[in-house]
Amino acid sequence: MQLNEPIVIYTGQSNSDAWAAMQHLDANGIDAYVVENNAATGFSILGGIAGVHQPQVYVSKSDAPQANEHLKQYIELCKQRQANLPTKIEAVCEKCGETTLFSSSLDGTVQDCSHCGAYVEVGEFEDFEFSEDENV
Repeated sequence: MQLNEPIVIYTGQSNSDAWAAMQHLDANGIDAYVVENNAATGFSILGGIAGVHQPQVYVSKSDAPQANEHLKQYIELCKQRQANLPTKIEAVCEKCGETTLFSSSLDGTVQDCSHCGAYVEVGEFEDFEFSEDENV
């Protein structure tokens, strides 16, 4: 995919937040691209540097008005989901069997087990239905 005059339309609080926003745009017919925060830097001798290495979603400049409307819907859906969640979610690691508490804001994400470092699924994941039609 190639964006025409790419602009930043959304800055996520995490890589997974940026990807979810991009997927929301994609589901609504808008091409988008994510630049993840994969750097361990962003700190100086004086402390954290604000605005460095933020996960961002880009769209074509011509798609920005429509993308902005869809992102408003995405943010509203996130707020509604947060309002219905408990403050902490227990996740049991399949590798070591230990339980770790995670913030409800991480519901539906994959995180590191605090005991062994393996990946652990936090909360509920949506079930996706795949079409059997090969032309889809």
